[in-house]
Amino acid sequence: MLATEELNNLTRQLGYANIEDAAAKQMALVLMSKISKYKLEVNMFKNKYKCSLRDAIKKNKTENYEFEDDLLDWEFASMALKKNQDYFDKLTK
Repeated sequence: MLATEELNNLTRQLGYANIEDAAAKQMALVLMSKISKYKLEVNMFKNKYKCSLRDAIKKNKTENYEFEDDLLDWEFASMALKKNQDYFDKLTK
């Protein structure tokens, strides 16, 4: 492990103002990756079912296990997208 002064020097050499700046920018990159992943998943379901999640939930009147599994995955992706977008917005204020 690098000593604090060495770590600070390396951080500046890599173009960051300080360790906190480096950590914040790396977290932003991770969050952007997650946001992209969940947006793709949500859009995949929108295209597959030609409707919004809310409308798909209303349509769920039959026992179709594939559809129900997709709804669970779609709900999870939607919630994860919102959560990660909120984190990103808070981080980049």
